[in-house]
Amino acid sequence: MGGISSQAKVGLFVLLAALALTYMTVRVQDLEVESGGYRLIAYLDSIAGLEEAAQIKVAGVDSGRVEKIELVNGQAKLTLYMYPNVVLHADSVVSARNMGLLGEKYVEITPGSADEPRLKDGDTVRNVQETADFDKLAIMLSNIADDIQQVSGSMRKVLGGEEGRARIQHIVDNTQTISGELKEVIRENRRQLREIMNNLSRLSRNLEKLVAQNRRHINQTVGYVKELTRQLNEIVKTNRAQLERTIANLEKISRTLEQESPRLAKKAGNVMDEVQGILKENRKDLKTSVAKIRQASEKLDKTLASVGKLSERVEKGEGTLGKLFKDEAVYNNLNDGLKGLKGFFEKGKDLQVFVGVRSEYLFDINESKTYVSLRLQPRDDKFYLVEIIDDPHGKDSVKTTKTTSGGTTTTVKEETNEEELKFSVQLAKKFYDFTIRGGLFESTGGVGLDYEPWGEDKVKFRIEAFDLGNDDPHLKFTTNFYFYERVFVNVGLDDFVNEDRSSVFVGAGLLFSDQDLKSLLGGAALGAGALSN
Repeated sequence: MGGISSQAKVGLFVLLAALALTYMTVRVQDLEVESGGYRLIAYLDSIAGLEEAAQIKVAGVDSGRVEKIELVNGQAKLTLYMYPNVVLHADSVVSARNMGLLGEKYVEITPGSADEPRLKDGDTVRNVQETADFDKLAIMLSNIADDIQQVSGSMRKVLGGEEGRARIQHIVDNTQTISGELKEVIRENRRQLREIMNNLSRLSRNLEKLVAQNRRHINQTVGYVKELTRQLNEIVKTNRAQLERTIANLEKISRTLEQESPRLAKKAGNVMDEVQGILKENRKDLKTSVAKIRQASEKLDKTLASVGKLSERVEKGEGTLGKLFKDEAVYNNLNDGLKGLKGFFEKGKDLQVFVGVRSEYLFDINESKTYVSLRLQPRDDKFYLVEIIDDPHGKDSVKTTKTTSGGTTTTVKEETNEEELKFSVQLAKKFYDFTIRGGLFESTGGVGLDYEPWGEDKVKFRIEAFDLGNDDPHLKFTTNFYFYERVFVNVGLDDFVNEDRSSVFVGAGLLFSDQDLKSLLGGAALGAGALSN
């Protein structure tokens, strides 16, 4: 039997060598897996063209293989085997890419930041960068080509023919004209432009120098702002419950006002209708009353002048009243007088007596207007009010002076305004949250309306109309804010229909009951007795 040919021997050797090489390749891969490599998981929306055993590259260097590809919930789940010497971090980014325009697919991974934790075996790469495939790019390019074709067609219609060429020539001519004019402007203002640029350069250098010189202060300021922010955050965290309750209370108040405002507006409208009806029915009587009040006002002006002189004598301790006020027995006398006055008004019921003082600063004249009031209240829904007002506007008067020189007489009129005392005497009646007042207001006839939406001694809105016989009646609006029970501040607008005297004002006041006065005067009397002893 003949021996094996040399060609068969060569073929058998090549086959055995190929089998050995394949075995060794698989064995080496298994050894790599078993010698410290690790696996990562990544989810991509599309990996078209990517297959198992594809390369994984980090910074262009072969760093692993795609071990397994699965479809999970509509996404491609990749199991990536990484060589043991490859270090990746939690912010790494994985993407599927092509080698060249038509090359095979591979997986690209950016290693991430060194200050982030390292990825371990079994971790998932969270950051994925999707890449567009060539089919999508082809569709996009086709759409872009269609759009360009439409635009070019439109441009051909607009710019085609003689008319289009004329438009283009016109645009070119305008561009040349503008360019020439701009060049001329720059040439004429070359020095100013150079100065502006130099100023900007100096400003930049000065700012840089200023920042460099004050870097420490700037850093301190930034530190202070950070500390303030931190403290504010702590305050908010510490008082979160109180802040939430405050916001909830404000929301409740807002809803209450929104719900109650129609009812309050309707009630106010009804009251104003009633007041208007009363005024219409008693218009003649009111005119007669105003005339009589004016006559009484003139008489009272004279009386008040005498009272002023008398008060000066009392202050000096002259006369019977002056001695009386210097005497310790004034407390007992005043107490008896209050009791007698109370017995006169109460008619079987308790009479409340209130004495108040308030001052309002008028911004238009930089002067203060002072009120001293006495309120006698026999019932909760009715009271009498007497006030004395020190009005800086006072009384206007015209002084006429005639001088004769060279047979010519010259008349000079001088308008003056003197501060004077005025008084108010009013009767008030309360209806629900509204109080209507009528009578004398600052020595003239008038009416007033008070509104207390949240009860007494909290917030009170007041509007008054007096000096009704004048062409421009005196209108005044006031808002009182009460603190505690006897102290209040007010703000408002006085005589706001009169342009010459309209003024914003702010003020404050105190209100004493008869019991408060007894306590104060009793303490003063005891103190005076102790000093005399």
